[in-house]
Amino acid sequence: MSRRASDSVRPRTLWAAIVLAPIVGSTYFMVVYLVAEAACAPAVGGLSEAFLRAVAYGATAASIVALLGGAAYAWVLRRKRQGADAQAMPPFLGAVGLMLAGLFLFLVLLVAAPVVGSTLC
Repeated sequence: MSRRASDSVRPRTLWAAIVLAPIVGSTYFMVVYLVAEAACAPAVGGLSEAFLRAVAYGATAASIVALLGGAAYAWVLRRKRQGADAQAMPPFLGAVGLMLAGLFLFLVLLVAAPVVGSTLC
């Protein structure tokens, strides 16, 4: 019963897959909120709407890519853990990472809909 070194998964890597989605989702919300605040504030005259829209689109694209990457990473870790002993790290944690990535992807898309479809302010 020997395991290959590539099949072993450290608990830190699975925790990284779990906390990635909330960090990305929260950061995205803060960036888009600040962009909308800057677009609506009359005192911020130096920033054009095109620049703010580019920041909002870039944050949306980066968040979607990061969340899909985190979901793929959690999927791979979950598949690796199904064959190994479940006492060290249950495969349920990989499923939690997948669920969190899906939830925050939905929330990012929900917040992005008005940003992409209408004016920033």
